[in-house]
Amino acid sequence: MHEFHCKPIPKCPSWDPIFGIDFFVKRIRAVRSHSWLRFTSDFFASIGVNTCEVNILGKKVIFTIEPDNLKSIHLDNFKSWGLSPNRKARVVPLIGHGVFTNDGHEWRVSRKLLRPSFEQSQFENIQFLERQTQQFFDAIPKSGEVVDLQPLFYTFSLNTAADFLLGDIHGAASTFGPQFEESFSRCLGKISGAGKFHVSRTKLEREFERDVKVVHDATDFRIEQAFEKRKTDSTPLASEKLFLNHLMDATDDLARIRSEILNNLMAGRDTTASMLSNAFSEIAKNPKIWKRLREEVCKLDGKPPTREQTLDMPYTRAVFLESMRMYPQVPENGRIALHDTILPLGGGEDGKSPVFVPKGQLVLWSSYALHRRKDIYSEDCNEFKPERWLPQKDQEPLKPGWAYLNFGAGPRLCLGQNFAMMQATYLCTRIAQTFPCLESADPEGWVECLALVCTGLNGCKVRLH
Repeated sequence: MHEFHCKPIPKCPSWDPIFGIDFFVKRIRAVRSHSWLRFTSDFFASIGVNTCEVNILGKKVIFTIEPDNLKSIHLDNFKSWGLSPNRKARVVPLIGHGVFTNDGHEWRVSRKLLRPSFEQSQFENIQFLERQTQQFFDAIPKSGEVVDLQPLFYTFSLNTAADFLLGDIHGAASTFGPQFEESFSRCLGKISGAGKFHVSRTKLEREFERDVKVVHDATDFRIEQAFEKRKTDSTPLASEKLFLNHLMDATDDLARIRSEILNNLMAGRDTTASMLSNAFSEIAKNPKIWKRLREEVCKLDGKPPTREQTLDMPYTRAVFLESMRMYPQVPENGRIALHDTILPLGGGEDGKSPVFVPKGQLVLWSSYALHRRKDIYSEDCNEFKPERWLPQKDQEPLKPGWAYLNFGAGPRLCLGQNFAMMQATYLCTRIAQTFPCLESADPEGWVECLALVCTGLNGCKVRLH
């Protein structure tokens, strides 16, 4: 790597350079006090560089918030990086081997298999969103009392994702049975480390295995129903473009189909729900934002938006872009070097030189800290300002490029990002049409809750009139 003029990477200041116990203790304390994200942002601001080496219990980890390094990992040098083995080990027992857990050739096969289902032409008929929206409204008190929207957003996202993937006109998630959502949620909680730690490990494992069986059995039953319908019904299924149809066209391997469905169900549920919850936590505290959002929605004259109309709501979109900037769904992520490689920046005292990265090295990045870099997002980066994403009289809209990766980037760019934005925009529009008044009922403000995604610890408590 001498030809690249690599220089040593700055090390995180530590009184224990051998085992890094001090940094580990700080991390544990910050996580337990629900302040890890703020800690990472303050950490980079304090050390004065955007890439450094951190020692965590004797394991050296490269930690970065440098856009050029993320561009190298996600695009320029994509084949040199793989998913963390720990990430795979945590989620595979539940969702199996699919597009979010595979690397290399297996990942390319999954990606090719799923791509047709997420083309824009698949979203011509979005009536299923209205069905799930009405179920969402049914759960909201009509008397204006306090309601926590966060669990309702999770149910909405699960049902709309299942409806899109499986195509049941009554809401595909409901056909899984009443236990499905509870079992699925508990599994994701245990995978993320948000489970019940006061019970024994053996008991947790038994509970996890039972919940996984509920999820797998319900999904297999739904897939088998679809195969039987194909055999006995001479007419096509409800939609020839259905996600499940594409999978059945490609393979009759039930386990493979189940894995791809659960991979996408997990992503579709958690990321969209957290985006909605975090956004409404901020909107409810900002009457001016709610007023402007409703003004944009009024052009629909109270009618549910079409797919084209959900794409033509710039302020609503800006609200969600700002929500994902301040509260990234996946605020911290990482990759493993598959062979000796380099990062373009981070070496030397000024961090401007390339860095040698040996095979097996873990590189982490903090989207949360990156999104709060004042040199990229200006001095008001800690303020919720959707306007920064829109043209202003004296400036262009914000275009952060590789400093903003909420849906991934490069070859692993999320196939479902347009679907997620359409879901969120549709529901937000219908809420604004139905409830003119939105008030926050959370006196504490947003506090981080880290699981598979990042949401508010106190939920999203509001009053809707």
